[in-house]
This record gives sequence, structure tokens and C-alpha cells, in this order.
Amino acid sequence: MTDAAGWGFRTHTYTMNVGSGNSKDDFAIFDDNGKRVGSVFPNGRVLFNVDGFIIRLNFKKSSVAGDKQELYFELANCQGPPLWRIEPHEPEEIFSPRVILADQNATQPGLVVYTLDSDEFVGNITSQSRYNQGVGCVPSVTVDIPLFKAKQIIDLGALFQPPFHVQQDVAQ
Repeated sequence: MTDAAGWGFRTHTYTMNVGSGNSKDDFAIFDDNGKRVGSVFPNGRVLFNVDGFIIRLNFKKSSVAGDKQELYFELANCQGPPLWRIEPHEPEEIFSPRVILADQNATQPGLVVYTLDSDEFVGNITSQSRYNQGVGCVPSVTVDIPLFKAKQIIDLGALFQPPFHVQQDVAQ
């Protein structure tokens, strides 16, 4: 598979049998403009290589989601820098890093990919609000939780236009 039109990340190929009589058929996700997003895995997942990290995104017809659900904020109304909570029960993932999608301010649904900035431990703090992926900012007091800074790694909105659809990938 070649670089995805020079966007700074590469897609990875996955083949799947769809029962058409052919042994393998390749499918890809495309945006509303017909731009190829990437090869599709089961459940609408696409893998990207962003600066050496393999991230997993879940595509639906009108949205994209990561595998992390929440970002925390020390202030109310999701003000201040977005913070990342590492859950004590989280298994070590084969894909790194885990990601969440939000807008540029991490207050509303959007296509900016955020991940953990592991070098930036903030400390155990009380969070006054949190961003829930796909929902937006909600009030939520969470006391004395260990939080790290979150960082933006790529803006998919600058690359792709929803809605998304799956079709056979004949351009391979």
C-alpha cells in the first residue's frame, strides 16, 4: 500500500471474504468527496500510522471515533488544557497511542485526534468538567484523579469530509 496521498500517514491493508464467491475482496472507506480514507477492518475500523504511532479509528457514516471516551478539565465548561486519565484497569494495547476525537478546543465533537502526552504528568487533581467523545462538554466533578496532558496529533477534518462510506477498493 502506498502513502495516502502524502498526508503524513500510511494506511494498512486488510483483506476480508464477503461471501461473493471470490476468496478475498479488498474494501476501503471513502469520504463524501470520494477521497480514500483507508482500508477497512471489521467494525469499520481503519489503522493509521501517525509519526510512527499506529492509531485505530472507528468510522461510522457521519462520524469518526477513537478508542478513548473522555478528556478531563480542571475548570468548569471544559476550559483550560485537556487532560488524559489513565484508568488503572486499562490493559496495555497493541495499538499506540489510544485516541479520542473532538474539536480544536476539545469541547465539542470533531475530527481532531488527541492522545496522551506521557511526558506531561499534571498530578492528582479534581476535575470540574469532562468531554465525552461524540457528546461534548458535560459538568462532572471527579476528585483526586491522576491526569496527564493530552496533545493533538492530527486534524482529520482538514483531510476528509463526512459522510463516509465503504466500497470495494479497485484502485489498489
